[in-house]
Amino acid sequence: MNTRLRLVLPLLAVLMSAGCMSASGSRDTDFKEAARLNTDAGAEYLRKGQFRDAKDKLDSAVKQDPSYYKAHWVMALLLEQIDRPAEADGYYKTAMRLQPEDPDIANTYAVYLCKSGKVDEALPLFEGLIRNKLYREPWAAATNAALCLRNDKRNADALALLERALTMRPDYVDAVIQKADVQLAVGRGAQSRQTVDAYLALDVLKSRDPHRPEVLMLGVRAAQSMGDCTAADNYARLLRRDYAASPQTAALPQLPSCKK
Repeated sequence: MNTRLRLVLPLLAVLMSAGCMSASGSRDTDFKEAARLNTDAGAEYLRKGQFRDAKDKLDSAVKQDPSYYKAHWVMALLLEQIDRPAEADGYYKTAMRLQPEDPDIANTYAVYLCKSGKVDEALPLFEGLIRNKLYREPWAAATNAALCLRNDKRNADALALLERALTMRPDYVDAVIQKADVQLAVGRGAQSRQTVDAYLALDVLKSRDPHRPEVLMLGVRAAQSMGDCTAADNYARLLRRDYAASPQTAALPQLPSCKK
């Protein structure tokens, strides 16, 4: 099971003002406006994977307006992409200092800290997001915090955060998948199956949910761990019937045989 940390917002949403490629060096252009144009241009280059061009634009933006938080934030994202974590950390900290109330910066920085192994530094940031009543997706922050703890082999604490995430939003499939998988990992097959069945019983999305095969595969594994071969076969049948081309269906033959 993939326990890779996920950003709450896709990069395109984080860089939602990106797209203007016409940063100007005109003498009539205010430095602050030039910094914003260069930041937008750098973000667009970053989105396209043109890292050298992105770096040039962002270097200019930071020089033109050192107080513009977004230039530092996008620079941090770029430096992460090109494997310069120590420099990225400095830019994240500057962006946080310049715009301390922006939850999206806190989220990306917390994810960065977790990926860097700095779990205890990341957790207060995630907790702030979970408690922030203005934050759009506190359940996603709780799930990211749980992934952070899970990667640090702190499964009990991870489960507590996943419970919080699902209390806030019972249909949040990332939390469902992680909770069921952690429960399996710690030998709680019956609880894992309950998590799977509770999600499958929801009316939200139903068979259109692109993550449903992952949930069904967890049902197969949970039922097998309990020795309930009939239930395991039922989950597998749904996988084969509704998601014949999915990686999970392809992986079914590789699972150990169910033993009663």
